[in-house]
Amino acid sequence: MKSAINSSRQHLCGAASILALALLSLASQARADVALTDGLSTALVDVNSAAGMHHWDVNGQNQLNQQWFWYRTDSGLAHPINNLSSATVNQTAANAMTSTYNNGVFGVTISYLLKYNGVGSADITEGISVQNNSLNAAVFHLYQYSNFDLLGNPNGDTINVDFSSASQSKGINNLAEGIIAPDANYYEANVTGGPGSGSTLDRLATVAGLNLNNNGTATGDVTWAFQWDLTIPAGTTMDVYKDKLLDISIVPEPSSLALIGLGLAASALRRRRSA
Repeated sequence: MKSAINSSRQHLCGAASILALALLSLASQARADVALTDGLSTALVDVNSAAGMHHWDVNGQNQLNQQWFWYRTDSGLAHPINNLSSATVNQTAANAMTSTYNNGVFGVTISYLLKYNGVGSADITEGISVQNNSLNAAVFHLYQYSNFDLLGNPNGDTINVDFSSASQSKGINNLAEGIIAPDANYYEANVTGGPGSGSTLDRLATVAGLNLNNNGTATGDVTWAFQWDLTIPAGTTMDVYKDKLLDISIVPEPSSLALIGLGLAASALRRRRSA
């Protein structure tokens, strides 16, 4: 009986994922997104806008609103990483790609590898390489901003973040990101908000010389961010490596539950006939 239930769930999750992929294909054509796919998980990255990675689904359910990178090279305002230049994209496989930005002084390459682990679980490994093309050592402040909406619902989440990890949860559903190397210099847990709200996204746009505030926890429609202050020798590269993992409890839709019920009834009928 358990086998029949699991089989029904996987079949229905697969059907939902096929429909989601078809809808994502239409949206991607409009935005010129780069799609990463592996098994029943898909991520979309708008490499030329601050939307960045704005979709990551597992078994057809999106869990992500926005995750992208900002930078500053002095005491001024931060800018989305795509302000350096238009992206040069190299997609090496359906689940792997790099996007590169270069303004002559700095070059930044972001690499992605998506892996589907099974029902409700997937991870993305990322590497960020920052190249100093100048003749002198230079400081490059790199920020990563993240806004995940677990179960597609922006409310009711809890986030805990520190120098090396972030853990967001909604009940038994979790998103975890671990920094492999190097640890961040600053971090920030916050909630979403518009202009003047003090949200992290608002502060990135309005606070010159921003350093994240090392607040470690928030609840509600949460966001979180890391900041690396990289001092890069002339003509060399520094790298940041990290990995994020989704672990989501996939709940069948009402129609799915009806089909599972039919399967259970059929199984019971077969048992009665064989008795």
